[in-house]
Amino acid sequence: MTDYPSLKPVVRVGVAPAVAMSAVVVNTTPAKKMAIIALLVLASVTPAYWAMRRRGRDPEYTRE
Repeated sequence: MTDYPSLKPVVRVGVAPAVAMSAVVVNTTPAKKMAIIALLVLASVTPAYWAMRRRGRDPEYTRE
């Protein structure tokens, strides 16, 4: 670890989401887990849906 001290912050940032998700899995009830999963799905589907709708309205993307 002392060979590459500059990588320490990079590894911490990379591992942080896994640590956060494991904390959620261990410390929440099944109902809260389902709510979190629903919010994550909504947060990932909404931008895709918005982009598809925008693409259909934008004159740059219309087919003639």
